[in-house]
Amino acid sequence: VDGLVFVLHGLGGNANGMIGYSQMNQVANDNGFAVVYPNGTFDQGGTRFWNVGYEIHFDETVDDVGFLVALAQFLQAEYNLDPDRIFSTGFSNGGDMCYLLGCEASDVFKAVAPVAGCLMEWITESCSPQNPISLFEIHGTQDNVTWWDGDLDNIGGWGAYLGTLQGIEFWSEMNNCTELTSEFLPNLNPNDGSMVISHKYLECTNSTEVWLYEVNGGGHDWPGSSGNMDINSSEEIWEFFNNQNTIMNVDYVPDWNLVGLALDVADASCNILFPESIEGTLFSFNNGYISETYLILGEGYWLRFGGSGTTTITGTPVNDLTISLEEGWNLIAGISNPINISEIEDPDGVIVPGTVYGFTTEGYSSAEI
Repeated sequence: VDGLVFVLHGLGGNANGMIGYSQMNQVANDNGFAVVYPNGTFDQGGTRFWNVGYEIHFDETVDDVGFLVALAQFLQAEYNLDPDRIFSTGFSNGGDMCYLLGCEASDVFKAVAPVAGCLMEWITESCSPQNPISLFEIHGTQDNVTWWDGDLDNIGGWGAYLGTLQGIEFWSEMNNCTELTSEFLPNLNPNDGSMVISHKYLECTNSTEVWLYEVNGGGHDWPGSSGNMDINSSEEIWEFFNNQNTIMNVDYVPDWNLVGLALDVADASCNILFPESIEGTLFSFNNGYISETYLILGEGYWLRFGGSGTTTITGTPVNDLTISLEEGWNLIAGISNPINISEIEDPDGVIVPGTVYGFTTEGYSSAEI
């Protein structure tokens, strides 16, 4: 399973309604990720909600950040899901909740994608994510519920919230983004009364990104299910989530280390990935040691260091690999997450049982890959 996506309903909605409205199940089935539709609690008026500090909920005390974090951690442990591939999207009140998760739970949720959501002003006053986190908002300019221009004067009575552009600019500044690209997306359905303009803030801290799909003429909708039909919001959101980079810390010790490449990276040069290594000491193995300068997914290498330390590698996760093996001994590397040896598929029966070993400072030992 390639990741876990939370889909949060709007004010007065529920999980079952969100299953049908978002149509995220089909996207999950097509792309192999897990999806969960939590229910918020009922407020004192009997309306199901997420507690993001609306004025009408001034005396509500439910900790929805704590609930969603606990649920994410439970599902991750129960189903052995990648903790670096947990995301949240949501509609309206559920979208507002995504902003709050981004500020307060970035150690658990790696990216958020509010649809027709807003950033409450009170949240910005203490927003300090533990980790930089990517955000993708989809919002109609004619939204008559969560206003495009925001409501800092609290005319609507929900509490002050930022305009859509203000919220995106707040997030992009928080992530230190330095590049903005904008383009019109194809107007595939000229009869829906709207069109989509893509705004992408790039070159941000830790390879994060901040996206806005401005649905010009769009209302309070989940495009693809209602309103604009030029895009399928759920597909766009998964594409955004799926392209998020993972940060991996690799520890090394003095002298020789067995290393591999567990992420798909922009530059696989040894001196880029392991700048503290001793130049000219990267070796692969194929019936003898071969000097290398680049690392390849699935290949294992010996690499020498002059001291101990940690290097940080940023890239997209690798969830499956096909590795070519030669007769005799092979140096191999695995995917982005640990797997049991029993999970390795060996259709040709070429692996000799009991011969998979790892290498640490203690020497060789039978290993999980």
